[in-house]
Amino acid sequence: MVQFTNRIDNNCQVRNCVLERGINNCGRCNEYPCATFNERIGLSFQEAKEKLGEDFCQDDYDNYLLAYDNVRRLSIKKSNN
Repeated sequence: MVQFTNRIDNNCQVRNCVLERGINNCGRCNEYPCATFNERIGLSFQEAKEKLGEDFCQDDYDNYLLAYDNVRRLSIKKSNN
């Protein structure tokens, strides 16, 4: 498995946890959904775009932030893995 190490939000505790566990997303974790995930306040598409400016990448947003903003989407992602 290829591990994604990109970060859009360096302060994201969820992303820190995922990287520490050596997995790509919470959907691959046996403890999902945990308290860290449930406390996550994700960046909306527009917030991420404004924060990153020229460095914003739609694919990175879709891979690293979109799923974390909605438990239903991550559950779907998990069931497809």
